[in-house]
Amino acid sequence: MTQHLKEMINERIRCLPLDKTYVESLYKHILHIGSIYNGNMRILIDRLDDDIIKQDPFPHRRTKNEVWVVMDGGRMVTLYRRKEGQNFTQHLNRYQNIEYKITN
Repeated sequence: MTQHLKEMINERIRCLPLDKTYVESLYKHILHIGSIYNGNMRILIDRLDDDIIKQDPFPHRRTKNEVWVVMDGGRMVTLYRRKEGQNFTQHLNRYQNIEYKITN
C-alpha cells in the first residue's frame, strides 16, 4: 500500500461521518484486496449512502458515492470516489473493472 493511497483514504473517506468500525473494515478490505489481486485494475469497493456523501466538506465530492481502488502492476496506488455511472477518464480506461464490495 503506497503512502499516497493512505493519504487518499484519509482525505476521501475519513472526512465523512462514517462509523469507525466501517472505516476499519474498509481499510482491512483494501489490504485483503491487495493480497488476492494482481495486475492493472480498478476495483469498486463500496457505494456510500447519499446522506453520508452530502456531508463531505468539499462540495465537488458530494455526488461521488462509489469508492474505487486502482491497482497498477499488482500494487495498490490510489483510492478515489466517483459518481455512479460516470465515465472514466481516458487514463483509467486501460484498467479492468472489478467489483469487490464489502459485505456487512
